[in-house]
Amino acid sequence: MDVTSSELAAWVQAVGSVAAIVWAICLWRFDRKRIKDDQRQQEKSSIARLIAGLREEIQVAIEAVEMQQTVATGVVKRMQNAHVVGNVTNNGPVALESLRFSDGIIFRAMANEVGRLPAQLITEVVSFYAFLATAERSASISPTASGAMELIADLAPRLRMKGSVARKLLDNFAAADFDPSINIKPSREEFLALAKEVGYPIEAVAAERGIKI
Repeated sequence: MDVTSSELAAWVQAVGSVAAIVWAICLWRFDRKRIKDDQRQQEKSSIARLIAGLREEIQVAIEAVEMQQTVATGVVKRMQNAHVVGNVTNNGPVALESLRFSDGIIFRAMANEVGRLPAQLITEVVSFYAFLATAERSASISPTASGAMELIADLAPRLRMKGSVARKLLDNFAAADFDPSINIKPSREEFLALAKEVGYPIEAVAAERGIKI
């Protein structure tokens, strides 16, 4: 069948139009993928900054608890010795400000990012800060300084353990490249190592975490 020049031109134009449409679709899909990749990278960078800040805040709180534990243990011993020899000591209540372990600034900022973090990580971090606040308030309402110091000395190992577990989860989440689908739970060995590090009873860890010792 003979094809006229006008028909050939029409075919060429049609093929060119189809090719242009296919090319435009390819460019559109590539652009969408690039935008999504950029959004994921921005989200990951945002979470990375949050995790780094939160980890540092928890680390500072752990160190503050450790320092208060050392002070509290020394104060309790001195008060006990003074009581034995009959010396009178100033044993009034302790101001809350002097027992503050953390202001929780980064923790409060985390509220807007909760949906992007693993549930276990959220649970451990919230549990740590809640127990931290409870310990601060309980010590501050103690009627005597010796009572406050005894309470801090008693709770400090558990506070440090909770903080260490939360910190470990943050480290594991970062090591997993902030993928919420990856299991970041510490291993049995890691739990026991953290307990040993902070002086928390192994039996208590086993009971709380359901692990065998």
